[in-house]
Amino acid sequence: MTNSMKAGIVGWLAGIAVAALVVVIYVNFHGCGTTPPPPPPPPPEPPEQPVKKDPVPVSALERIVPRVMKGEFGLTGRGVDAKWGIAKTANFRYTVMVIADSDILEKKDLPGGKIKVTEVRKFDRVQDGIVVSDVDMKLALDTLPIKAFAQAIDAAVTVWTSMSGDPAGGALVLSGKDYVMEKLKKIDGTGVRALLGSIGLKPAPELEAAVNKIANAHVLKALGGIRSISGKSYKITYYQEASGMPMYVKFTYEDGSEVTDEEERMVLKRVNAFIDYNVIPNKGCTPGDTWEIKAKDIEEVFDPYVEGTYSGTVRATRKENAQNGDWEIELAPSVINVINDDGNTTGHLNLERGQAFVNPKLVSVNNLFVEGKAKLEKLSRHHFLFTAKISGECDFQARVVTTPKSDK
Repeated sequence: MTNSMKAGIVGWLAGIAVAALVVVIYVNFHGCGTTPPPPPPPPPEPPEQPVKKDPVPVSALERIVPRVMKGEFGLTGRGVDAKWGIAKTANFRYTVMVIADSDILEKKDLPGGKIKVTEVRKFDRVQDGIVVSDVDMKLALDTLPIKAFAQAIDAAVTVWTSMSGDPAGGALVLSGKDYVMEKLKKIDGTGVRALLGSIGLKPAPELEAAVNKIANAHVLKALGGIRSISGKSYKITYYQEASGMPMYVKFTYEDGSEVTDEEERMVLKRVNAFIDYNVIPNKGCTPGDTWEIKAKDIEEVFDPYVEGTYSGTVRATRKENAQNGDWEIELAPSVINVINDDGNTTGHLNLERGQAFVNPKLVSVNNLFVEGKAKLEKLSRHHFLFTAKISGECDFQARVVTTPKSDK
């Protein structure tokens, strides 16, 4: 879930924290096993370009006002990290809270339909927490080049037989290969907990507690990147080159210095000054009216940081006004795809329920809530043959509350 959603990260890091311990237990009871070499470090990333967003009309400028924002995000599920033939898994509950303050330095309607908005956003408080349990690992044959190895053995036996005239020796090798393959298939996908249970063993409570404590510590340390924005201020510039052309978003620290930290950049890609226009493009809508919202225009509502972008649309309907006079907007159940930087679909979000309340005077979003289920996967290759897979399934909830400073 990178990365991308937290589900995959949790499985990955929790597995790393206990992999050595569980392998030792397993090998002691089965008498064999080897530890594969670690994968090579990834190549350096190319310089990142400014973020591109869909254009917005000049009329959207009037809805951009200084405000205070609060976001709460929660994920509950199970994450898996698999590579080199071993999959590490863990259940998790991950929560994030973000409180930010926005000031608008300038907003301009430039000639030719161009717009420019400069915002300073301070993240007053950012907190996250995670609980990890049931850490486990299992054999993952789909990350190994089993077919390629089997074909190589077959080819080698053919060459050996033709050169040595010893078909019996070749048959013995093939028989051994088939025996090993059959044994691997029988335990493929079976967790070490289940394998230990099959011989009457299970982790002692003290070991279980120690493993979960190590996993939690490692995951919190790795996910601490999002907390690195806490207390920091950033200058964000939205610039639309011309009417109908993409809008560029650039961000620096408030003093103008470059933001180089990858985790900070991942969060800042989600910052959006046009959330009100994106949720309610028609200020003149009336109860019963419907319209489409592009998922990528409100992606920060689904997750404050995730690799890739969201694709798809969400149908919105204006309902009758709430008791306090706010407009009530209902978001219909929708399926949203997650697209990585290579253009591949790496996951799906099933939006099961969504609701927004809108200030009728400013036509600004006071409260936006979404919930549903998500399934994400990320694949990569190592040494041309080996596959690494990070995946996760979770339930998600998110709420964003904004308050214009003029109303405070």
